[in-house]
Amino acid sequence: MNKPHLNLMQFFEGFVKNYRKLNLNTQHNRSMFTQKEINYFADLGEMLGFDSYIEDSKFDKSKNRSRPMDLAWWKWDKREDQENYHYLALHLERESLPMKDEETIEKLFYETAEAFIPNDVVGILYVDSEERISYLNKLVLHKYKKQQSNRLMVYRYFDKSLQVQRVLAYHFLADGIVEERKAICKEDEFGYFSMVFEEEFQLDKNNNLKEQDLTEFDWECSNSKLFHTKMIQNRVNADKLFISFLTKLEQKRLDARRAFSIKEISDIIPRGTAGINNYATYGFSFMSMLSSQKERDYFIFDDYQVKRELTTVCNNNYNRDNYYWKKNLLEVYVLINPKHLRD
Repeated sequence: MNKPHLNLMQFFEGFVKNYRKLNLNTQHNRSMFTQKEINYFADLGEMLGFDSYIEDSKFDKSKNRSRPMDLAWWKWDKREDQENYHYLALHLERESLPMKDEETIEKLFYETAEAFIPNDVVGILYVDSEERISYLNKLVLHKYKKQQSNRLMVYRYFDKSLQVQRVLAYHFLADGIVEERKAICKEDEFGYFSMVFEEEFQLDKNNNLKEQDLTEFDWECSNSKLFHTKMIQNRVNADKLFISFLTKLEQKRLDARRAFSIKEISDIIPRGTAGINNYATYGFSFMSMLSSQKERDYFIFDDYQVKRELTTVCNNNYNRDNYYWKKNLLEVYVLINPKHLRD
C-alpha cells in the first residue's frame, strides 16, 4: 500500500497559528501544557482521517518489551483489511524536561518490528539553549540510517534577554535538514500564551520599542534627595519598578525606612508603572525586584528563606508562576536596603 508522507512543516505552521486556542496560561503547570499540546495533535489526526491513540505501545527490540508512545496515528482502510491497520502514520513525542532530550529522540527512533516503524515522526522538546540543538540534530540524522522516517523536530528554550520562549522547527529528509522555521511563544497581557513566527515578532518588537522611546526612563534620578541609583547594576523592568517605587515614596513624602508589606508596594507601583503594561511581564518583573535574581538586593526580609523562594521561582523558565508573590506573600513585610537610600 502507498504510504504518502505528511507535510510536517505545514503541521508546525498550523500549531503556531492555533496555539492561542489551547487556552494555556501562566496558572497552568507543565503537565497541562503537555496534555493540551498532545490533545491538539490527536484531534488533528482524527480530522485527517487517522485513528489517534495516546500512550499507545510500540515494541522496542533492544529492551525486548513494549514502550508507550505519547501519540500515534494509525492508518486503517477496511476495504483492504478488515482486521489490521495498514501502517503507523505518525509517532509523536512531547517532553518538557531538557535533561530528557536525548532520551526523547531515542524513543522516536529505537529499533522496532516492521509494522511499528512510523512513516513520519514529530518530536517536541525543551532544551537548555540554542547551542544544544546542533548536537541533537546530528543525533537525529544519525538515527535516520536505522529508521528512514520523515522527521520534524521542534525545540523550545527560554530566551532570557527577550523574556520569551523561542521555538525552532527543523524538517528532515534523507539528505538532512530541508526546511527550518522559527517562532516565538509569549504571554499576552492577560497571561495567556500564543505563538507568532519570528518575522512577525520582530515587527511587533520594533513597534513596542518606538512606543517606549517616547518616554525615556530616568535611570540616574540625580535630583532625588531620598535615594541614589549608583548601586543598581541591572537596567531592565525589575529595576525600573524599584526606582519607580522609590520615586513614588519621595513624591508622597512617605517614610522610606519603615517596613512595607508586599501588598503596599504593589499598590504604590501597580501594573502600568514605568510603561510595564503586560500582565505576565509585570508579575515577573515585580517578583524579580523582590528576589535576589541577578544579585539584586533591594529589599531585606525577616526570613531570608522567603527571598530564596522568590529567586527560585524567578529562575524557573519552564513553568514559572509569575504571580507567586501575589498568591502567597502579600502580607509579608520588607525593608528597603538602606544602601540605596541617602543619609
